[in-house]
Amino acid sequence: MSHWETVYTTKTADSVSWFQAQASRSLAWIAGSSIAHNSSIIDIGGGASTLVDDLLTQGYTKLAVLDLSAAALALVQQRLGDQAKVITWHVGDITQQEFPASSLELWHDRAVFHFLTQPEQRDAYRRLLNTTLVPQGHLIIATFAEDGPDKCSGLPVMRYSAAQLAAEMGDNFRLLKTERPLGRFSFLPSQRSMIHMMIQSTSHDLATSTGVMRCYLHQPSLGGQYPTILFYSEIFQQTGPIERAARLIAGYGYNVIVPEVFHELNPIGTVLAYDDAGRDKGNSDKMAKSVEGYDSDNAAMIAWAKTQSWSNGLFGAMGFCIGGHLAFRAALQPEIKATACFYATDLHTNVIPNLPGQHCMERLSDISGELLMIWGKQDPHIPAAGRAQVYQALVAADKTFTWHEFNGPHAFMRDEGERYDPQLAGLGNQLALDLFSRQLRA
Repeated sequence: MSHWETVYTTKTADSVSWFQAQASRSLAWIAGSSIAHNSSIIDIGGGASTLVDDLLTQGYTKLAVLDLSAAALALVQQRLGDQAKVITWHVGDITQQEFPASSLELWHDRAVFHFLTQPEQRDAYRRLLNTTLVPQGHLIIATFAEDGPDKCSGLPVMRYSAAQLAAEMGDNFRLLKTERPLGRFSFLPSQRSMIHMMIQSTSHDLATSTGVMRCYLHQPSLGGQYPTILFYSEIFQQTGPIERAARLIAGYGYNVIVPEVFHELNPIGTVLAYDDAGRDKGNSDKMAKSVEGYDSDNAAMIAWAKTQSWSNGLFGAMGFCIGGHLAFRAALQPEIKATACFYATDLHTNVIPNLPGQHCMERLSDISGELLMIWGKQDPHIPAAGRAQVYQALVAADKTFTWHEFNGPHAFMRDEGERYDPQLAGLGNQLALDLFSRQLRA
């Protein structure tokens, strides 16, 4: 029998030295994080703590608890009764545990990390923490302070000052606050910082039914499995602004694939300039490629991603301008569960060639995921009547969607040129990331 099984089978929960009738300080820090009540929270080394009881009472709905002792968790489950069914329970060693990548929004550890006395144990802990906690997620961790006891429950522990503990967590975290509530704990709420999530970019040539398609993959360099976003460019293909937008999304824990949308009509690697010649060529390509060609492109990207070790099998789509239209088209694929369309051009027209019955608006019944539709009210390419046409069709088809019309021009997301609106772009990205977080986090 393990040490912790012995503790919880031979002692009552309120007789151990770490017992709290209420985990008031942890509750205060969790409330202070301002995370939503449907955010995913895990209590690492929860034991028989009442923290999960109080979180349920406060309305948090997505809770998990991990502990080495099955007996400890059984005590909590017995105490909670039927409420225990809504919590995910894990019995195991945190250094050997596996969770889905980017699946947690708050990680609470009141006193597990200080039991990890070996460097390889701490490395395993940090590795799991970094791959599991979403960017901008919250870490609340407590250990014995540097002048605290050198043992707990008869076992040796590591002791840390707040600065030492922050250093142990590494540069992926931004320290928000520290506290020593009882004189012997270093208590460290911190937040995972997106800016430190490094991105790697590679290119891959995929075979499609209409020829080889160059795709650019932007993804976290930490490793692990993440949701995949098919990201569609404007008519100019992967320009600097498109690459930066794709990398931004990747920085929140996504694999982002940017295809060369007109690969049949241009040499591999073609990027059109934001000038009259580039615009004319791009518009010519748009009118030369049938919409069915994008279906085979989408199928090829999804099939390829499914075979890769970095994919968790969940897919979304996003795009600007014609890319907004193509993201909408990708939503016809059954794997696509979340789609963000920014000023999607030509959904209300027949400019893009299509066979009878194949226009996107004629195939709304094939869309099974949630749509995010974002428009600029001063966009001459999609006038009010055209936007109304799309809106009414989505309502009539009973699709799940949100609709946002901003006071902005066409291409307000493009961080280059006079039409760029940083405030609207930030808001648009946040809406897209919120959609992806809700629909694509396992």
